[in-house]
Amino acid sequence: MANLIQIKRSATTAIPSSLGDGELAYTSNGDILYIGAPDGSNTVTAISGKRYPGTLTANQALVANSTSGIDKVIVANLQPTGIYANGALGTSGQVLSSNGTGVYWNDVVTSITDLSDTNITSAANGALLFYDNVSSKWIDNELSGDATVLNTGVITLSTVNDDAGSYGDANSVAQITINEKGLITNASSVDIDHDILLNFVADEHIAHSGVTLTAGDGLSGGGDITSSRTFNVVANNGITSNADGVFVTSGTGVTVNSTGVHIGQSVGTTDNVIFNDLTVSGNLDVNGTLTTIDTTNLSVSDSIIELSRDNGADTLDIGFYGTYNDGTEKYTGLFRDQNDSGVYKLFTGLQVEPTATVDTANNTFGLATLVSYLNSSALFSNSTVTNITANSTVSVALTANTLSLSTALAGTSGGTGLASYTAEDIIVANSTNGFRKLSVGTDGQVLQSNGSALLYDFLDGGSF
Repeated sequence: MANLIQIKRSATTAIPSSLGDGELAYTSNGDILYIGAPDGSNTVTAISGKRYPGTLTANQALVANSTSGIDKVIVANLQPTGIYANGALGTSGQVLSSNGTGVYWNDVVTSITDLSDTNITSAANGALLFYDNVSSKWIDNELSGDATVLNTGVITLSTVNDDAGSYGDANSVAQITINEKGLITNASSVDIDHDILLNFVADEHIAHSGVTLTAGDGLSGGGDITSSRTFNVVANNGITSNADGVFVTSGTGVTVNSTGVHIGQSVGTTDNVIFNDLTVSGNLDVNGTLTTIDTTNLSVSDSIIELSRDNGADTLDIGFYGTYNDGTEKYTGLFRDQNDSGVYKLFTGLQVEPTATVDTANNTFGLATLVSYLNSSALFSNSTVTNITANSTVSVALTANTLSLSTALAGTSGGTGLASYTAEDIIVANSTNGFRKLSVGTDGQVLQSNGSALLYDFLDGGSF
């Protein structure tokens, strides 16, 4: 088979800095082939390719192309004795012209009447030349309409409105008429009618004497708004009103003092107080050691429940627990272990009731089993598959003493798909997203490509 033999090459550097004895080098920056001098001097000599001599020196010549012509000649100081076009030098006064396909001598146009596509009749003062695509000629017409032009170039706009001046005042607005050309054709003032204005509200401006404030139940006072009015709370059973405020009157079971209104003080402090229904519209602070809620259903509107409010030093466990009895009273729950770097733990079987902390050292403490499918940034599991994925932010480490696979790991999964190898084998990708083994060649062979596969073989320059 024929093989490709590549010499030293460059796509950007114009001239190699040095070459070995007889070493070849080619650059596409100028398309030139170079060879190194055989005397060990590292001299670089251009021997072939496209040559651009630049400034001509002695013994250099212009080289014709494949069509026996010279594509372009650029000279710095041109001093021709004559220029030939159509085989002649032309006549006196003629200039070189182009028709798009060739260059020829042509007479100079000395006046506008010499133009074949111009039709000048009786031009009016200030007339302009316009191109008529029907007759394919330039014709003269006088500018007309809303503007005229003089031969001096002065443009005069026609008067379309004689009512020049200012319009609108404190009681009126300016009404302007504009035609399709953007000119104001009429202007006038129109009185403002407040009753037809946008967002007008009827009776918005009313005399204060026409508005009366009336005291409702439990209040006294009021009147029209021509002056300031006062409403007073009417004192009644249990309510006292004076200049200092409105007060709750104390009575049986109710104590009123500077600290608030207290209910049940007449009942013994060790007695239980039972209410059928109790509604607290403000904040409720419950102090004590134990708060017990004995209800069938517990409904809480707050979506986020705060626990361990005073755990500023992080000395308390945070969580919740419940009690069950399988012959022995035990505790189970979920908590954040402050003594274990804040790790959350699901526990069961604990026979010591948790307090401020959960006794993880107790021999009855055990971790509970969580049955769930997981979907995190790196771990996904369901009833049929478990995937562990690493990305730019998540590292996945798999640690095992040994890892055994019943079949070789496929190339599409990071393996080779091969179970055994021979010394000096090379792993090469195949066309099915897998790998094959390439055995070492014989003495003198080199690794090469035949255009479709890698193989070991001898170098062969081929024939042409």
